Amino acid sequence: TYHLHIIISLYFKQTFQIMKQIYFIRHAKSDWSNPQLNDHERPLNKRGMKDAPLMAEIMQKSGISPDAIFSSTAKRAFTTAEIFFRYFPKAHLVAVPELYHANEITLQDFITYTDNKYNTIFIIAHNPGLNFFCSFYPEFSLPNIPTTGVIGIEADIDNWTDFNIKKSRIILEDYPKKHK
Repeated sequence: TYHLHIIISLYFKQTFQIMKQIYFIRHAKSDWSNPQLNDHERPLNKRGMKDAPLMAEIMQKSGISPDAIFSSTAKRAFTTAEIFFRYFPKAHLVAVPELYHANEITLQDFITYTDNKYNTIFIIAHNPGLNFFCSFYPEFSLPNIPTTGVIGIEADIDNWTDFNIKKSRIILEDYPKKHK
């Protein structure tokens, strides 16, 4: 029975490997009308307030369902996250200071330290870090991730610590102007 248990365990591991998914979301369009506000405090503008629910609804209708939504603490990013959270209320919503203007190394580190109980995560952050991170993928086709743009990445891994570009691929490139 011991050997049978090992064979069954190996079968299930090969047959039902859990794929990890990341959806990078650039914050929605921010408001620049008040020059007195520091960068961290800029809110969303009218277009941003329309684009964020549009993209959240599109993702919801496509069957994407995050276990967690991690967001930069910048007001424009966290407001975007709160809008997405309305469409995905079962997700765990977390403000992460390190995601504010995170570069590709910080993003990679954040991913590899993500709790394995989360299989699908949203990371709401900023350019140029998101754009630079995604530019390492040969299939990345956007010259610049637009505001509220979504880049989905699927990884052939069971543990986030194993995440790397060689074990993952872009599965989605979407943004509001595609739907207008």
